[in-house]
Amino acid sequence: MHFSIIASRSLALGAVLILASWGSRPTRGAEANFWISVNDNGPHVPVIEVLPGGSASFDIWARPAAGRTLGGFSLDVESTVENQIEFQWVEVPNPSTLLRNTNRHQLVFDSNTTWSYVFDEQIINRSFNQEHLTGDRIEGFMGGTFVNDSDLENNGIGIGPACDPVHCTMISGEPAWRVATVDFLAGATEGSTEIFMDIGEHGVWHLDEVATDTTILFGDPTDGDPDDRYSWPLVGEGAPLAGLPDAIVNVVAQLSNADFNDSGLVDGADYLIWQQGLGVGTTNGEGDANYDGVVDDYDFQIWESQYGTSPAAPVTAVPEPSGLAILAVFCIMLVLPDQRRR
Repeated sequence: MHFSIIASRSLALGAVLILASWGSRPTRGAEANFWISVNDNGPHVPVIEVLPGGSASFDIWARPAAGRTLGGFSLDVESTVENQIEFQWVEVPNPSTLLRNTNRHQLVFDSNTTWSYVFDEQIINRSFNQEHLTGDRIEGFMGGTFVNDSDLENNGIGIGPACDPVHCTMISGEPAWRVATVDFLAGATEGSTEIFMDIGEHGVWHLDEVATDTTILFGDPTDGDPDDRYSWPLVGEGAPLAGLPDAIVNVVAQLSNADFNDSGLVDGADYLIWQQGLGVGTTNGEGDANYDGVVDDYDFQIWESQYGTSPAAPVTAVPEPSGLAILAVFCIMLVLPDQRRR
């Protein structure tokens, strides 16, 4: 009798200890987020404008799962329309912490480095310029942090978990780490192409996970598209370009301009011009920001993206609307209740 009570209590205590131990372990399959932007304004799908033959760039940003450190990444970037743009360069920043002389990653594999190192017990010796960069595709640029590996440089600190000002920004309201800048040249003719990211040959992982445990979300987490989520080893050449694009590049004859009244500032007065010209206007002075001869919702999106800026400093992307722009539209519509956006 006493033995059975003691045994049952021991089992219960063991179960509590096991559950407590399990609860203290990191959750497997945590999700890391990567997205493309020209500014740190959070995950979205930017529309980047560039003149024929002109050069432009975009940044790739990362956000590890909450409370986690992103140990390393290997990514590919692909343009869907051949010869519409030509990738020129990719730079992977590797800043060091102020607390100690330790870089973000032990290894950085970009367009300006040649590395020879051990990865998963295989010797890799490659030059990015020779093997990784093609006209409309970048393969396997990466940053890697390895723990307790005396054969390599000092251990890197990785990406996360705390958002410190040396490695991370909070401009979008949530932590964001810039992991790469990509330069490209536009083709000679007008047109449009979509940009997709996928997982490179070495995967993406948090420090307390192996690569196959980490789920990656590309692009905007709020669009609800399950095809934007991947798990390694769905990687490399031949991987399906599923889900929404991570960016759109438009090669245009003339950059967009939402300063419809030529005041030197894109503001609420320009919104009124767009509103009055919606569906009937055909010129820039009537609200046609992208010079396609039609005043429509796309011109409104350009006004949102350029709100508060001067056309002397052209905006090359159409991000999600800012809170200030939304507030301005709301105030204008209160003053003019009979003029509603169709």
